[in-house]
Amino acid sequence: MLKIERGSAFLGVKTGTMTWEQLTALLGKTGADPASAAGNPASSALALALAGGAAGGAGLPDPATKLYRELFVGNVVEGTSGADLHEFLGAVMTEVGLADFTLGEGNPIMHVRTNGKFAFIELRSMHECDNALNLDGIPFQGMELRIKRPEKYQGVVSPQVTWREFLELRKQAEEDAEKAGRVLAIGGAIQGADELAPNDSYQAVVADLTEELGKYGTVAALVVPRFGGLNSGAAFDYSGQVGADLKGVGKCFVKYQTAAQCDEALAGLAQRTFGGKDLDLERFDEMRFDARDFAGQ
Repeated sequence: MLKIERGSAFLGVKTGTMTWEQLTALLGKTGADPASAAGNPASSALALALAGGAAGGAGLPDPATKLYRELFVGNVVEGTSGADLHEFLGAVMTEVGLADFTLGEGNPIMHVRTNGKFAFIELRSMHECDNALNLDGIPFQGMELRIKRPEKYQGVVSPQVTWREFLELRKQAEEDAEKAGRVLAIGGAIQGADELAPNDSYQAVVADLTEELGKYGTVAALVVPRFGGLNSGAAFDYSGQVGADLKGVGKCFVKYQTAAQCDEALAGLAQRTFGGKDLDLERFDEMRFDARDFAGQ
């Protein structure tokens, strides 16, 4: 039988552990397959056991880690109940993604102890406790709660931001993610550069593409590079010389209103062919699109 344990030089936090027999017994209670349990926890009890140890009982975090799962909450309005804090902070953590859903559904805050104008909250896992530090300064009942480690905490100081800073970072991340997925580069939809030479043919191609691509969402902008310039009145000179950098000639670039519409276009166009051939589809950087930088395309 293999013996697996920490090395003698380990000085970190000692979390609760289980033997293989204890783990398989717990898996039997939850109905999970031992071979796949680590990658797909079958219950919140099992997930808590795997994440934080179950020395305090099956499905409960190790009491030895309590200091690393506890936070001080100050600026509490006197008379506030523990139930109110529990419900409010737990709901916020769940809504903004500070709760760990791999540990199961439900409130990530296990216990709340109130004492006049302050309280202590106990989280179900150490990393959720780290996450909860980002609630520092959150408004509640007309006050901004002060959330920090207890004075007796002597562990690693985790990076944190205030609640306002967290919201700003979250908003920026959402905006960046939205922008990153709104532009598609499409090859194979234009037969040849000569198709774009006459102005009437070029305008017809742009109109057809706008109508076709508009079936998947609102087209915020469409660029079809050609010798001598771009559509939409952009003044670019590609010289028209054979062998010159054509910078996207032969492709079209479409920017949708939202990333979801771009996703729908990508999925729909992947099922389409043009002239018996599949379209060449790829995401394209929005900043380069806005700058009309199609070099290397």
